Amino acid sequence: MTPEEFSRFFYDLFLEIGFPPALSAFFGILLNLTCVLILAYFLSKILRVILVKVFKKAFSRANTQFDDYFLENKVFINLTNLLMLFIVKAFIPAIFVHFKAYVSGIVVFLDILILCAIIWTIRSFFNTIKSYLKTLDSFKNKPVDSYVQVLMILVWMLGFILVFSLITGDTPWEFLTALGAISAVILLIFKDTILGFVASIQISVNDTVRIGDWITMEKFGADGFVIEINLNTVLVSNWDKTITSIPTYYLNSEPFTNWRGMEESGGRRIMRSIFVKASTVRFLTAEEIDELGKIALLKDYIQDWKTNVGQKRKGDPASKSFFVNERHLTNLGVFRKYINLYLQKREDVHQEGFLMICRQLEATPQGIPLQIYAFSKHVSFVDIEPQKGEIFDHLFAIIHLFHLDIFEFPSEGSFNPGMLVREKT
Repeated sequence: MTPEEFSRFFYDLFLEIGFPPALSAFFGILLNLTCVLILAYFLSKILRVILVKVFKKAFSRANTQFDDYFLENKVFINLTNLLMLFIVKAFIPAIFVHFKAYVSGIVVFLDILILCAIIWTIRSFFNTIKSYLKTLDSFKNKPVDSYVQVLMILVWMLGFILVFSLITGDTPWEFLTALGAISAVILLIFKDTILGFVASIQISVNDTVRIGDWITMEKFGADGFVIEINLNTVLVSNWDKTITSIPTYYLNSEPFTNWRGMEESGGRRIMRSIFVKASTVRFLTAEEIDELGKIALLKDYIQDWKTNVGQKRKGDPASKSFFVNERHLTNLGVFRKYINLYLQKREDVHQEGFLMICRQLEATPQGIPLQIYAFSKHVSFVDIEPQKGEIFDHLFAIIHLFHLDIFEFPSEGSFNPGMLVREKT
């Protein structure tokens, strides 16, 4: 039975029952269309089951998740839906044999649906590739989402041109010619998309930002790890578990800090100062030097200093006492030496390949800063903070052995009320 004979079967059946010709044609079309849809549905269902079984068998021995992503993104469902539309389109001329004037319009409508189904199938295939590439080590930190979004924009633009061509009957080239006249408007509408696309390429080529990088961008209040790089936005998961959205093109036009280099180097900087009260800085007496020489870290340093000073005194008969010697030890200088030796003994501080120094900075109204500049072997925030606390706890506790005081602003408890009373009297 040909499609035309099949279509006329219900039409003739309703005529024999006694229905008018117009009503017979209407019910005939309704039943024919229902039968075609049922037929197309079952054929697509059977084809889908066959394709899934064949696909799973083909990838059963391969150690890959590509088949899982293929099924997860419903590629076969979209393909079989496309088959349904082609089957329905093939039967349209026969179904509407009594209403041929409407056939061309219905065919155009089905062509648009087929075009949309093709685009949806391409989209599901791209999503499959995107999901699979994210599992590969070489693509885990690449903005794959941006590339897929750009490809889908091009596909949708092409689909829009073809839909316009189907509706108007003009060729795609005529539409593109007219499109050139409104290109300025299009550039304005897609400004962010174009900037984001260019920024995504530059980010990938220059390798400035990867997924998983810790970045800081004060303008947007971002301080955390990059979790997603899209065509238009970069999503950052902050330390307080909030999500910050940054326009992609701002990563090329605005300053930001990427901490990846620190994490890859295996050394995180420690740069913190102790403010010493300037009024407590003085020369050490011989007795105090001997007392500090009992500290294990300073023993060799003090002994070398005494030896050098003793040799110079023997060659200079005019040196009668300790303090007339040209070289004097200050409590601040010895404390600075102690800090350097203390850092050199710590196994959790880098000793080679990284700068390590305790330096005296310019005096301030808050005192004399002794800055520790070193690199910890810990890069995690959770690990380095206890380490810094341990270092400075030790220095705060031992600084009084050097007859030095830490500067701090006076509080109410710093004053002696009895002293104030005596001054008034």
